Amino acid sequence: MAVTVVAVFGVDPFRIGGVEIYTRELARQLEKRGARLVAVFSRKPTGAVAEYLTAPNLTLEEIVGLEDRPLGCLPALFSILLRHGPRILHFQFVDFVGLFPCVAKLCGVRQIYFTAQGSEPAGFQPRRSVAWKRLVVRVVNAPLDRVFCISKFVRRVLVARDLLPEDRFQVIYNAISLPSLARVAEQRRTFRETYKIPATCQLVTQVSWIIPEKGIPQLLEAAQLVLRELPGTHFALVGSGNCEAEYRGRARELGIEKSITWTGLVQNPMEDGVYAATDIFCLASQWQEAFGWVIAEAMGFEKPVVATATGGIPEVVEDGVTGLLVAPPTNSAQLAQHLLRLLRNTEEQKRMGSAGRQAVEQKFNLEVTVAQVVAGYDL
Repeated sequence: MAVTVVAVFGVDPFRIGGVEIYTRELARQLEKRGARLVAVFSRKPTGAVAEYLTAPNLTLEEIVGLEDRPLGCLPALFSILLRHGPRILHFQFVDFVGLFPCVAKLCGVRQIYFTAQGSEPAGFQPRRSVAWKRLVVRVVNAPLDRVFCISKFVRRVLVARDLLPEDRFQVIYNAISLPSLARVAEQRRTFRETYKIPATCQLVTQVSWIIPEKGIPQLLEAAQLVLRELPGTHFALVGSGNCEAEYRGRARELGIEKSITWTGLVQNPMEDGVYAATDIFCLASQWQEAFGWVIAEAMGFEKPVVATATGGIPEVVEDGVTGLLVAPPTNSAQLAQHLLRLLRNTEEQKRMGSAGRQAVEQKFNLEVTVAQVVAGYDL
């Protein structure tokens, strides 16, 4: 009888992004081993995402409220586990501390895994949790066989908190499916034409939620400084968020609104030309990113990166090799200086872009990292 793996993702699969690409690759590798995958999301994907996730050994399930009310989701999880009878449960994008492992054991699940990928607020310093919390978590999470950490930063935080024995934490980096570069010129042209971005300008792009934690105010301030010296530069902010109207107003106050394109949500940034159209990728995060998936995506397209040295980002961007790091994250002037340095030196852009692609091939290759996860399942 085929082994069944239930993977619970506390996300809404609304676009073809990191989680969806990971899910399809996990299904592909499990199929090679004669195993089935049941992917559980906070709602069923529709349209292009559902089609993208079609695979002979992949079943899609839905548990509404996975993100914000995990206790209320326990009956639905119980039902799914009883119907599919998995040997393995792997959950992520939900709270680390919860009753999912206990419910799984009650349903006869033999192996239970969690992927930890939580970012931390700006200025966060990891420290040991208080005694009562350590005791509660060790009891509740006792059934966990292993915790996969998407960066050394995440593992450091969890080990410092001392919520589980240190040997249960294993680093397996987030990763991307290596993009083909065969259509880059076509994708670049199409994206720029779609959003009316001049074909000949140098384009700085950030892909993120349009929220304070992603450093949009700092990026706008840096953009103003850049445009004073290189007025032909253009900026694209790709993503959505409840602060977009506020930041559009801020761009007008700074007098740079004509040099910024706000694309809104792009369903599939890798296929829709976001990175192909970009010359320099930026991520001005103020919080401590657990990893920085969009950075790896940009590097896969041979793009140099300017990002803040916070959280796990320095594990993805090697300063001076694949990009330039800003410290502290609030330093808009240094952000502008780094952007100007690359904008003025296309040879350095090419060198860092090529090194970034090599880094992705070696460290952040989805096929390799999913193989590490599957090896951890001990099928």
